[in-house]
Amino acid sequence: MRRIIFLLALLCLCFGLISSAMAVESVRVPLDSKAIDLTQKVERYSSTGDRLQVSTAPGSDGIVRRIEVSAREAGTQPGWIVFALTNDTDEQIERLIVAPHFRLVGSGVTSPDLGATRVTAITTSQGFPPEREESDDADVFRLTLDPGTTVTYVGELRTSNLPQIYLWEPDAYKDKITSLTLYKGIVIGIAGLLALFLTIVFVMSPWLGVIALFGAMVQVWVALNTESNTMPVLTKANRAAIDAQNYASGTLRNALVIEAMGMMGNVHGKWMDKQRNFLVLQAQASDTAGTNSAISKFIQSMQGSLLLGIACWLTLKGQML
Repeated sequence: MRRIIFLLALLCLCFGLISSAMAVESVRVPLDSKAIDLTQKVERYSSTGDRLQVSTAPGSDGIVRRIEVSAREAGTQPGWIVFALTNDTDEQIERLIVAPHFRLVGSGVTSPDLGATRVTAITTSQGFPPEREESDDADVFRLTLDPGTTVTYVGELRTSNLPQIYLWEPDAYKDKITSLTLYKGIVIGIAGLLALFLTIVFVMSPWLGVIALFGAMVQVWVALNTESNTMPVLTKANRAAIDAQNYASGTLRNALVIEAMGMMGNVHGKWMDKQRNFLVLQAQASDTAGTNSAISKFIQSMQGSLLLGIACWLTLKGQML
């Protein structure tokens, strides 16, 4: 009798794993998470018509369903994204789906992507669809996840390119927008002062102006290099952390079966491998950012000394105003 029960449990586990593999992978949404990068978690589809049929993520009952979504405009052939979110807590969760209109890294040089509306509408497998909120810089949709539910979302794309898509906690996103607005104001102010400084330096001596301008361009290049080298690694680290968290959550749901089969050690080892991958990627991004920060400080010190030395030399030669 025990063997029969053991075989039935094994078959149920295998069937559940196979069904999960065929459906979209669900992302767990913790209560304390401020932001989750969904860019690598969404599945992208291109249709030959104005309809799309997809399989949902398994719900709490383990059943995978099929849903059909129609485009907002009949006769069009838009692109689609599909993702699923899970709220395994006993509290209702509110989040914002945010798709920025523009991202500097990867925007292109010869044919730049200058920003545009990315997501036209989002449909859900159950409940009310997310509500669009007004925003000039991103497509923002507010959603609500009921306790113990797994919801699949299908987004209709306006353009083929989707640089990033995030799931934000509303208050954290509001703080980010406020900080970004202040940051933009500071950058504009610094840019104005820099232009005034360069103008004065060019009037005093063209040589000093060229050196100052060259130093500013090098600083901008270092900043862009830091962004382009750290952001992909941080994205991978975030994806690895979510992967490890989802793996742990899935394991806990089948803990009794896994322990009965004597697989707890192997499961723990696999989780540790995922966690180590996350830590390695995070350390790599920190090392890159630290190295570029040291280079930037060295350039600042060297540029200041060089400008001072050349200004003294020009003064002795009588070529300074």
